Amino acid sequence: MSGGGPAGLALDSARNRLYVLTRFDNSVSVIDLSTRIETSHVALFNPEPASVTQGRFMLYDAVATSSNGEASCSSCHVFGDMDDLAWDLGNPDDSQASNPMPIRLSIGAGAFNPPINGTGNVSEFSAMKGAMTTQTLRGLANHGPMHWRGDRSNGCLGQSATDSDLSFRNFIVAFPGLVGMNVSFTCPNAPPTLLSDVQKFSTFQLQVQPPPNPVRALDNSLTAAQSNGRNFYLGLNFTSGGSDPGNTGVGGTTVTGRRADGANLNNFGFTCEGCHRLDPSQGFFGTDGQASFENEQQIFKIAHLRNAYQKVGMFGMPDVSFNNALNTAHQGNQIRGFGFLHDGSTDTVFRFLNATVFNQANLGGFGTTGFTSGTAGNGVRHDVEKFVLAFESDLAPIVGQQVTLTSTNSAVATPRINLLVARASTAFTSKIVGNGVKECDLIVKGTVGGVRRGWVGSGSASPSFTPDNGGAAISLASLTALAATPGQELTFTCATPGSGTRLGINRDRDVRLDGQDNCPDVANDDQADFDADGVGDACDDCAAKANANQADTDADGVGNVCDSQCIGASTTALASVYPASGPIGQVVELSATGIGPSAQAYFDSTPAAVTFTAGRYVATVPAGLVNGAHALTIVNPEGCQSQESVSFTVTPPASCGLLGIESLAVLAALRLERARASRRAASR
Repeated sequence: MSGGGPAGLALDSARNRLYVLTRFDNSVSVIDLSTRIETSHVALFNPEPASVTQGRFMLYDAVATSSNGEASCSSCHVFGDMDDLAWDLGNPDDSQASNPMPIRLSIGAGAFNPPINGTGNVSEFSAMKGAMTTQTLRGLANHGPMHWRGDRSNGCLGQSATDSDLSFRNFIVAFPGLVGMNVSFTCPNAPPTLLSDVQKFSTFQLQVQPPPNPVRALDNSLTAAQSNGRNFYLGLNFTSGGSDPGNTGVGGTTVTGRRADGANLNNFGFTCEGCHRLDPSQGFFGTDGQASFENEQQIFKIAHLRNAYQKVGMFGMPDVSFNNALNTAHQGNQIRGFGFLHDGSTDTVFRFLNATVFNQANLGGFGTTGFTSGTAGNGVRHDVEKFVLAFESDLAPIVGQQVTLTSTNSAVATPRINLLVARASTAFTSKIVGNGVKECDLIVKGTVGGVRRGWVGSGSASPSFTPDNGGAAISLASLTALAATPGQELTFTCATPGSGTRLGINRDRDVRLDGQDNCPDVANDDQADFDADGVGDACDDCAAKANANQADTDADGVGNVCDSQCIGASTTALASVYPASGPIGQVVELSATGIGPSAQAYFDSTPAAVTFTAGRYVATVPAGLVNGAHALTIVNPEGCQSQESVSFTVTPPASCGLLGIESLAVLAALRLERARASRRAASR
């Protein structure tokens, strides 16, 4: 099957066909299930740039990336994300590698026992990694080195403490070493084709972003508990105690902002944000690419926090010495067997925040750090956990939200429309999306007066909406009034910032808006339309013949009026009949293709069997036809009628003699018999 990346199936049992969406090239393959052969491959509209489409296969294509076709990067990074498992991928045959990353608290690692990284060298990566959970491949840009330890900062193709692209390309060794590609090389001299493919992979993957955080409110606000947790996280004043101190600090006494751990000295104590940086303008959502010593046997890169909500599902674990005892009872069946931290050993964010290093302290008398003591501290920990699970991300929570307004649901839909309007006018900071954007671009789609229409909002608090037909912008009230007519439902969608014009009113991004474009799916500034059917040549499935309805019965991309391909491998194109007139019983020759052994000819609705005689397709004019013209068509063995028809005129019967093609058939039979006789004589 061409295309690659099968991502969806649709079975047409009546025609014994299977339709397969091939994601690598965004097309549909048509499979004849009787022969198991791809009969056609039809490209769909795809706005993705080449930088996305060219590298996608390296994530998914097991045939291309493993010798036996059973493993790809997506085997563990499912849809570029996680498999919720931990793997020990250490290699005792590898050598130690230097660590170029900046390391916070490295001074404390020197006295660690057993020796840090197995050797006592802080700036080193051990070849023995230990168990590590699968990390997401989404949102890698702007976060520097990769892997839990950041060890891809030093690899096959080079070394850098900050270069995300190089770090990703350093995974090149995983293709022969982990996935099983049948290739061998000595770094950095990888085969040129593999180097090129890995660069395409990196370019593709670094554009993939995590979805909006579903825990965070659609208006991008925080609850009182999340807000209190955020204040502690940032080192701002927070509240502790109150009426429910074990579950939240909301309503309690104000506490001056403090560091979360260590001493109240720069570089010897940090707020949560001091390590897990939160700066959307820099693309930092929990990490700035640096590493830290955390009383573990190895140095680890500080992790991002955007997808913490995805790891919820492991509840309960034994108490360990470096955490406050929680005495958690058995929690029953688990959703996941791995939780938080590099090895998935911690069940919840709350338990992580119960690490003793975060307890209230006043080391050396330099000032108070950590969560407040006692039950009240747990309430603040719960607040911080709620904030982390609602952590900010590259896209606002409203992106992707939509609502359809009908003639009967205004009471339900209008509040949601108002929310979309408000968020589309609210400034948003994201390095990935770009500067000066709003939380979303608001677009509207619907059918008005039987014509498909689109609009894009202006992004103001009282927006106007530009239509796709080049007309004047209209107000929100005028737009929503269109939906009062049954059948003119309007769907409002908060699209990714920067995509509103393309999605709303100019899909192919040429000089013509969709409502003015004779080919809105393919850029065609010249609007060429050879057959003047209103469909531009660039997307006309039969540019030589007018066919405004673009009918394509077999979905092969060629319109019916141009197509000789009926559904299936056979074709049924009827060109002519000879003779074009004759009486009942007349034998006629059919000039056609795709006529199988069981094909039928039809004179109007009267059937006539088609036979293959002396190298010619012939049929006999059936009885019961009146004198005059009749439309002659052919139906192939699969029951698909030819799109063409020719005229045959029934005439009164002749008095005697051979008629029409009969004489030709007799002569052909004589020639055939003579040829057989010659072959028999030659073989004696």
